[in-house]
Amino acid sequence: MTSIYIFVSAFKDSDGFGKIIFMLLFSVSFISWFMLLYKARQFAHLEKQMHAFLENFQKKEQSIFEKTFLENLSSSPLFLLYKNFKKCAIDLFDRNRQLDGVDINFLSRSDVEMLNNFLEQKILLESKTLEKNLFILSTSISLAPFLGILGTVWGLLVSLTGLGKGGAALSNQVVMSGLSTALATTVIGLLIAIPALIGYNYLRSKAKEITQSMLGFSALLVHEVEMGYRRD
Repeated sequence: MTSIYIFVSAFKDSDGFGKIIFMLLFSVSFISWFMLLYKARQFAHLEKQMHAFLENFQKKEQSIFEKTFLENLSSSPLFLLYKNFKKCAIDLFDRNRQLDGVDINFLSRSDVEMLNNFLEQKILLESKTLEKNLFILSTSISLAPFLGILGTVWGLLVSLTGLGKGGAALSNQVVMSGLSTALATTVIGLLIAIPALIGYNYLRSKAKEITQSMLGFSALLVHEVEMGYRRD
């Protein structure tokens, strides 16, 4: 409570421009924390969905194209990858049957490569979606300290200006309010940047882990279809 009182007191004692700097810092803090918590919750949900999907996928004994999944797993990135994989493979089967005039499903070497490239493109798009809006945290990491420095410089300027004014009581009040603004904005800027930096690195790491899981699942799908349906 004492630390909150210090910042509130510094805000009240600051001049108009100082209050604007405080408000900017508070806004950056709110947006940064909101995005950090939102993305952390999103990634935790995706990881839970992916784990449940893989358990469901490995339990099914049907053909790779006949697997069914619970409706609550439909939001998993792996389910969406499987859905796109299945559609692409079936389209290739249909094309090959029509071209060769046969009734069996098969894939050529180039078909398997095409399917693999198709999955990689889907994973690339999904990875971009995972990292969407993370720039807000990276911006907060850079912006908050600069706003803090701006507050520091402005507070010192106010203090130095106050020293040149007549009247000891008024001069002391202006100097103290300027120093309070300078120190408080610096601390707030660092308190925003440090959690944002930790959160940004954590979320980037989680996004890479999810992408790696999708790449591993993609390799499994391609291997399964290659072993069962490839014909040179």
